[in-house]
Amino acid sequence: MIATLGPNLLLTQPSVEATLARLLPAGGQLAATVVQSSSDASGIRLQLQLHRAGQLLALNTQHALPTGTAVVLSRNSAGQLQLSLAAQPAAQAPAAPARPPATSNPATATATLDSLLRTSLPRQQSFADVLNQLLQQAQPGSAAATQASRQLSPVVQSLLQIFGITPGLRDSDLAVRRNIEKGGFFTEASLGRTASQPSGTKNAAPGNTGSAHTDLKAQMGQLQQLADALPPQAREQMHKLLGDLLARITTSQLHSASQNKDLPDGTSERHLALDLPVRLGERMENVELRLKRYRARRGEDPASSHWLVRLHFDLQTLGPLEAELRLRDDSHMSARFWTPEPETARLIEQRLPEFASNLDRQGIQLDNLGCHQGTAPRGETAIRRQLINLKT
Repeated sequence: MIATLGPNLLLTQPSVEATLARLLPAGGQLAATVVQSSSDASGIRLQLQLHRAGQLLALNTQHALPTGTAVVLSRNSAGQLQLSLAAQPAAQAPAAPARPPATSNPATATATLDSLLRTSLPRQQSFADVLNQLLQQAQPGSAAATQASRQLSPVVQSLLQIFGITPGLRDSDLAVRRNIEKGGFFTEASLGRTASQPSGTKNAAPGNTGSAHTDLKAQMGQLQQLADALPPQAREQMHKLLGDLLARITTSQLHSASQNKDLPDGTSERHLALDLPVRLGERMENVELRLKRYRARRGEDPASSHWLVRLHFDLQTLGPLEAELRLRDDSHMSARFWTPEPETARLIEQRLPEFASNLDRQGIQLDNLGCHQGTAPRGETAIRRQLINLKT
């Protein structure tokens, strides 16, 4: 996982734009190293040395990076620029500086991630909250804003169509899958795979569920470009919303990566955290999803390997609800629910037999099922709304 620093948020001088247009076509990547970091009234300025011919580029960004940090500049098919931490040490690049990159030092890498978290944690907003506000932004207002609002509306409606989940619809499971695959969590990994594929083979891999323009960060880039035509106040609000959503995605990526483990005994854990926007009435409600895949050593009992799914709902009418589902590799499953509201607990209890019946039809044997009035036990079971506790 490469932590994204910003989709289309790099403000460059005209000469830099001309250089990037020549060196960085859509789908391309450029390895670079931070050689200087400074701040002024316009924000933080990074001076990067490209590994190709050693050229220098100055870029404005919202994130400070230590000198020597290995980074990657990329541009997706929508023309969106991205600056990411390098997936491998810059010393492996053909024209890398002789000095080893600072990110090869665990202490420096930790400091870089801490800096990103201090920036992203305070401003993050959930996907559903941002969608609700984007819908309001896309509504035609004054006569001066009507044309810009009309341009925004199709992109916002596309976001709702691709990522919005409507309970009870037959394709709701596909909407969940689209959120996982195209919701921004794997943007950098997808860019890396696309850039490494031979010409003519991009987006042709089996199981590919859509082109690059369906990726959430690509659509955020489109919205940011369209927002430049809005009146000043609306433009500032749109940029803030997109920045808050990016901060949420970045925080989820860092939170998940920090928990991934490859243990000496051959076992491993993989984590994924993201928001699911669920349509309830006229609003989108947010469901926090946490997945953990624990894989036992090869040859061990399949019951030792399992998927752990945690969901957190905070519904206006029913109150908070937390769920924990544990599915073992031998198709045995346990499910537990917690809610402090007596009426909500009663409704959940009434639906549990139908839930168990649906699982049985899919070949899943339910070992433990129950709903508890109260809150989920603290610690690993519960989902915290602040994903990471960071001491400053």
